[in-house]
Amino acid sequence: MEEAKGFIEGAWILVAVECLWRIRQCDPIATSQRSGASTFWPSFLFVGAYVLCIGTVWLELKKFEYFKAEKTLLRSLLKFLHACDGLVALFLGLSIYYQNMTLMSAMIVAMTKFFLLHLLSRMVTGVTAYTPMDISLQTTKTFLHHLGSFFFISDPTVSLITGFWRFVSMNGHAAMTVQKSISLETYRSIMWKISHARNLCVSLILLAMFFSPSIRRGFALSAAGHVSYMIVRLGPIFRLGGGGGSVYMSEEDNALWKSYTDGHRLAELSKGKHPWLSLELSLLFILCVVLLFLRVTTYGEMDSDDCTVN
Repeated sequence: MEEAKGFIEGAWILVAVECLWRIRQCDPIATSQRSGASTFWPSFLFVGAYVLCIGTVWLELKKFEYFKAEKTLLRSLLKFLHACDGLVALFLGLSIYYQNMTLMSAMIVAMTKFFLLHLLSRMVTGVTAYTPMDISLQTTKTFLHHLGSFFFISDPTVSLITGFWRFVSMNGHAAMTVQKSISLETYRSIMWKISHARNLCVSLILLAMFFSPSIRRGFALSAAGHVSYMIVRLGPIFRLGGGGGSVYMSEEDNALWKSYTDGHRLAELSKGKHPWLSLELSLLFILCVVLLFLRVTTYGEMDSDDCTVN
């Protein structure tokens, strides 16, 4: 839990610093009163959704039998929405592209599972939490995993790229929901393909930023959100040996990997073991470093002339 807490705190500090800087640079209320100012402010939707997600944790719904039961209409609906995460992410990107608050609100409700994310946190994070505080931490991690990439986006092209990227990566959630209904070989084959598709997406984003100044600037201004997602993503991949049940190693090797300390894991990777795992970790780390560097170099820039905070 301490390891998870460190990643979560790092991710939220990054998001908080970006938010505070934007608020300091711009008064969103005054902006809304200016003629022609944009009224598309996704930040309010994200903040409201997070508050509601944490609020449902402290209601301690799991004390009620209906919320503890596995075979209920609610659980079936939550798992269905979890399976649709990739499609929801794609439409979330489109909602930012078209600046449609109604569509975006609907997609955020779907992505947060009616603000009941904590009921699925173990499926996403691989960690079981018991106290409200620990559950809140895991819910924060799950929230960033699902929505962090969409924070601060204003560039239309970046919204489409991010929507497609998260569509590809979140298709693994659909496979996870049917894992017990298919053979282990089929499941691992699906997750193997998704893992490589995810790595390809990250590689293409790096190339796009290198060749296109507008895409580079768009990702720079929304870097804090993307990096917050990747920070909480890096931890489980490194600790568990990959996403989706560790498709990069055998079950025996994975059990041994989980017993290692972080230092031992790094030593194993430095010896050239598990190259596919090293590739995914390296790509995410490189993208994080590049985005943070770009954000530093664009310090002082806002998203638009009317100083819209989003």
